[in-house]
Amino acid sequence: EKKITADSLVFLEKWRPLPFLTATPNKQALAEFKQLLLGRCRTFTAAWRRYMDKDNFNRCFWGDFLTACRRVGFSGDAAGCWRLLDSDCMG
Repeated sequence: EKKITADSLVFLEKWRPLPFLTATPNKQALAEFKQLLLGRCRTFTAAWRRYMDKDNFNRCFWGDFLTACRRVGFSGDAAGCWRLLDSDCMG
């Protein structure tokens, strides 16, 4: 017999969701991030290759994005920015 009990949900008290899962999409943060990328590279394609898709998988994951933010000097709302880039919240 399968039921949800209070003991089954104890993990929720300890669980800390990744910041982008609870963030509000932030258009201003995205604009600032894009501006920083273009300040370092002449095109978004060059910025993508240099900062966001270093392994050439044609994908950028949350951790890769945070690394890119640090590398370009972005100190704004990374989670809100990411929400606009990751529309399905897959990270």
